[in-house]
Amino acid sequence: MFRPVQLGYPAGMPQHVTHVFFDFTNTLVRVRGSVGQIYADVAAHHGLRVPADELDVHFNTAIASIPQPVAPDLPPETIAERERQWWRDVAWGAFEPFNDFPGFDAFFDEVFELFRRVEPWELLPGVHGTLEALRSQGRTLGVISDMDARLHDVLDVLGLRDFFTIVCLSFRTGYAKPSRKLYEAALHEAKATPAQCVHVGDSVSKDVEAALAVGMHAIHLDEKSTSNTPARAHAVRALDEIPPLLDRVERLD
Repeated sequence: MFRPVQLGYPAGMPQHVTHVFFDFTNTLVRVRGSVGQIYADVAAHHGLRVPADELDVHFNTAIASIPQPVAPDLPPETIAERERQWWRDVAWGAFEPFNDFPGFDAFFDEVFELFRRVEPWELLPGVHGTLEALRSQGRTLGVISDMDARLHDVLDVLGLRDFFTIVCLSFRTGYAKPSRKLYEAALHEAKATPAQCVHVGDSVSKDVEAALAVGMHAIHLDEKSTSNTPARAHAVRALDEIPPLLDRVERLD
């Protein structure tokens, strides 16, 4: 199902959506199980047993409270260092409330590399079919994400890399969601106007409202039907609703 809200096109702008951008985590893929469970399993290999559900709580607190140290125009080696250090700080925040963890450095080395591989990830339903359908409609696909450069490895192992022409990452551009500059960077790389582009994401503030703020169209992936989608955006409950939605809207216009 989708909300019957038409995508608005500014006067004189093209009516065809040429580019479809996606958020990554919780839009195309999700963590298998939970981060807390994965962290707990790996920590146990390094001498610390802690409850996965408590780790989840502390991880979510840490990732929400520690800003990404992004900045524009940094050299690649500095970006890579900041990416890794930020994740280390977040992981440490998840374990800090527990007893001392002498094996933390070895734990972090292992878990950081683990998230490059296929094991921690699962695709949301309908990903491949949706991307194939959009590509068959002649649309260029991209990703706008706050994930670090390991996203490229994950796209590879999940068989998604060939779908995406544009991958716009916060650490690489120097701007994190919901900064409009991150979305403007994606538009610049696409060489497209905002009216030609739609962004799909699960977060109202970081994906939907941020895309609308730069003039892009937005689709809210609202799997739980929360009904909090902004009036100027569409809501879908599943990815496979997107290709027929765009086709229908364009035919109506």
